Amino acid sequence: MTFDPTKPVQTIDGRKARIICTDRRHSSGTTIVALVESSAALPGEEVMRSYFASGRQRHDVPGPHDLINVPEEHEIWLNVFHDDAREIYKVSVHQEHDAAYVCRGVGRIACLGPIKFKVGEGLE
Repeated sequence: MTFDPTKPVQTIDGRKARIICTDRRHSSGTTIVALVESSAALPGEEVMRSYFASGRQRHDVPGPHDLINVPEEHEIWLNVFHDDAREIYKVSVHQEHDAAYVCRGVGRIACLGPIKFKVGEGLE
């Protein structure tokens, strides 16, 4: 996914971050200045870090301090169907409860939702 500095950000290792500016003039090419929650023992303290437009601290190597967009939460509804002839379950996915209701069809045995998730969740 593409990094967007206009949306909420955090570090890859999950620390809160906030972008101060995206137009820093510096010979290294690091145009983004951000305040990042310190990993030290002082809760709430922030450290200033510089980043490339990609959100990385270094061009060549990704690292745990790189910036990513905070994953957005999505919501879906699932219609569950049972195919008696083949003894299998089938699922249809919908973004709204009303759409799941409209597509209920013959053989629907359950409607599950809302199911909330963030992109990338559970892939580890």
